[in-house]
Amino acid sequence: MTLALNTSHALYTNITDFIAVDGGALKDLKNPSRTFAVNAAASFGTGALGAHLRTTYGGYTAQGASISPAISAALISQAVTVLAVFNNIPATGQGGYVFGSTTGNTYLMNIDVGPAGAGPSTGYTNSANYDSTVVLNNGPHMLGISKAAGDTLNMQLAVDGVFKTTQNTGYTSDGGSFDYLGGYPGQGSLGADFVYVVKFNKVLTQAEQADLYASLGANNTFGLLLPPAVVTTINATVGNAAASSPNATITSSGLTTVACAVGNISATCPAASVATLLMTDYIINNTGTRRAAQAVSYSWFPGGRIGSFVGIAPLEGAGTTDSNGRLVPGITRATGVLLTCVRNADATADDVYYEAFA
Repeated sequence: MTLALNTSHALYTNITDFIAVDGGALKDLKNPSRTFAVNAAASFGTGALGAHLRTTYGGYTAQGASISPAISAALISQAVTVLAVFNNIPATGQGGYVFGSTTGNTYLMNIDVGPAGAGPSTGYTNSANYDSTVVLNNGPHMLGISKAAGDTLNMQLAVDGVFKTTQNTGYTSDGGSFDYLGGYPGQGSLGADFVYVVKFNKVLTQAEQADLYASLGANNTFGLLLPPAVVTTINATVGNAAASSPNATITSSGLTTVACAVGNISATCPAASVATLLMTDYIINNTGTRRAAQAVSYSWFPGGRIGSFVGIAPLEGAGTTDSNGRLVPGITRATGVLLTCVRNADATADDVYYEAFA
């Protein structure tokens, strides 16, 4: 997957830094020349909101990733909002910091996460005002910290798009910057699944943060990013021959043209729109668990209905469900019946699913 910023978003021009995991590596989508050094104890993975970097809790030893050059967060002259989005926050001690400085820079807006929740913090100091909304190991969260230009007093914490506690910065000098994710080396580390870190050159309102939080979804869906491409199978007919492209990518615009091989003939499949493609409901097992990333086989009977399949030539193929357990077989949406199955030892043991489309 290749992530790209949504340049049409109202906040795009206010983004100064955008860190995300893309293609198994940390990248800054706004500053491509920025580099990262990931600690050997950290790891890449995926979760409810997409790809993440998992930093490791190590007491006073931060085990996350360093950032070069550092990200400026001057406390006096700049209006600043920094958002950190997590798939989960599994571990911390009495207080672990979201951001850190390897140079000992204490002029730093920060978020402290501990057993009591999350709170606004500065430098080496733990928060004095925790909000208990954030509980360890309870899934995705978006934490925001912001302050107005010229304000030497108040940092505003937001949790999942809702303003929470504030704290006095206590500083009267500029110079704040952070160059580490997952803790403050020598002070407090944080075990967390970082999906995004985004810095803005303005104070985001509660409504703006709430909108961004509401836009978060699976497979790195986020309002600040272009919609993820859909990888599916495009089927077409060339003369009397069937053509298929099993790895066609439908771009964020919703259209694509792909090359298909029919014997020794190279053909072009017609463009398809994401909005007009068939998509199944969530495929679940008998315990209610979604069959995510599951290989399946399918038979599509266009215009069909149980008891009325005579004369209908089914379109058959195979595919893999997405992270939510839904299948997009690359078929134009129409009235019909879709039979889907997870194949086992034989037909009597297959897990079969039926869905009708109107």
